Amino acid sequence: MGVYGDDHSLDDSDALRVSGVGVAIYKASEKVQWAFGVAYLNRDDISVLPVVGLIYDLGWVKYELMMPRPRIVWRLSPECGDCEERAFYLAGEFGGGTWAVQRESGASDTLNLSRYGLLVGYEQTSPGGWGRRFEFGYLFGRDLEYGIGGEEISLDDSLIARAGIFY
Repeated sequence: MGVYGDDHSLDDSDALRVSGVGVAIYKASEKVQWAFGVAYLNRDDISVLPVVGLIYDLGWVKYELMMPRPRIVWRLSPECGDCEERAFYLAGEFGGGTWAVQRESGASDTLNLSRYGLLVGYEQTSPGGWGRRFEFGYLFGRDLEYGIGGEEISLDDSLIARAGIFY
């Protein structure tokens, strides 16, 4: 859940967005897992997205062929239950979101961003499950569309750098 809006629209009902992901994983073997589920994006343009894919783990490399964020992960440290795991990865991403905005006329509206990305990342995961991630990438297919009126604006390709903490 989050509040997404410009400085004039944070108290608008469209600014509060609840999202979530539910995935079931079937372990077919020690190396192969199947994933099925749904992602609730709560966007104006795409509200629900199926999550489906295959995870193929060879130990030193893991293929997470799952939509909407496929990854190939190369482990830089050996797998062990008591040590920090370090990995380098390449990932694809379907991204974007919906924000509540105030138009120049003063009317309330929503603005939808859709984009695709190719990312290179590095992550460290502690034995307790906490981790940190650093990503750099190239974004393309970036479009903005207003909810009312449907005006669409195509944006230039861009670069992204981000860092995060996860559990």
